[in-house]
Amino acid sequence: AVKAGYAAVREILTVSGDTRFDVQLGPRVAIYAVSGVVSEETVTGPVGIEGVVVEGYSCEDVSPLPPFFSASCPVGIYQTTTTDKTGMYRLTGFYSGTKNSIALTKEGFDDPRVDPKGIEGNGQELTVSGDTRLDLRLVRR
Repeated sequence: AVKAGYAAVREILTVSGDTRFDVQLGPRVAIYAVSGVVSEETVTGPVGIEGVVVEGYSCEDVSPLPPFFSASCPVGIYQTTTTDKTGMYRLTGFYSGTKNSIALTKEGFDDPRVDPKGIEGNGQELTVSGDTRLDLRLVRR
């Protein structure tokens, strides 16, 4: 049983007919915020960029147990926001660990953190261990 924000519960059952099995989800898992400013470098210094779409993805960093040997994410959170006029963004929904990423998109700009020959929209991996400030830069085309 899985639900975002709670520890996943895994039980192996032997069922030989109609069976009722109650599940109690584990204790809440800490969910953290990532925020910062998206800017571009100008001759006068960094300037915040309004209207950048910021996509965040977070996967609960748990080891799969038998028979769940899948490398996929058992509990994932996907969210988006758009930067305000100062370039500020805030996403609240990241699990602690290394299975997090942030991607930026805005017409007329490139994200220097992403390989232009790679898969579009993958973003960059991000390690989270608490509320995190992450200022990012885009480059005008």
